[in-house]
Amino acid sequence: MNGRFVNRLTSLLLLLCLMLGGVVAWELRHAAAMDATRFENLSAPADTPPPVMKSLPASLPKTTLQVYQDILARPLFRKDRRPPEPQAAPAAVAKTVLPLRLVLEGVALTREKRIALLRDLSSNELLSVEQGSTHNDWTVSSVQPDRVTVSRDGRVQELLLEPPANSPPVPVPQTRGAAKRKRLKRNNNSP
Repeated sequence: MNGRFVNRLTSLLLLLCLMLGGVVAWELRHAAAMDATRFENLSAPADTPPPVMKSLPASLPKTTLQVYQDILARPLFRKDRRPPEPQAAPAAVAKTVLPLRLVLEGVALTREKRIALLRDLSSNELLSVEQGSTHNDWTVSSVQPDRVTVSRDGRVQELLLEPPANSPPVPVPQTRGAAKRKRLKRNNNSP
């Protein structure tokens, strides 16, 4: 019984598809014939002028702010429908001095240049600045192997190069004379 139902349903769907295909074919043929006759009727002789669009009237009523005074006197979106109180003129805005928000991340020293890698904490941007350059009105005064000195308006601030957390201490290189003195001291102390 189930197989007969599927066969009948398949036949009905096939018939429905054929009917819809016929309707679409008829519409396409009929639409093409309609378009051809429509374009034939639209073709005009070459000596006729193109149609002119009608323009707006030359004298539109001129409105001024006076027309809207009632609306301004009783604002629509205020609960009490009263105009807001006039605001006082803003005071002269003083230039805000940005605090120093820099951290020394690294230093690169060559014979020609002294470069400091600074992280701007306000934007989390890594900056590469040379000695003498400026950032947010702070001037890089000096770049040393372990610190950078910056200044602005007579204020001087030092940024120290902090070792990363949980790192072993970095051995300090000794000069040739210090190593020699250490050896002599060791030799003098031995029996």
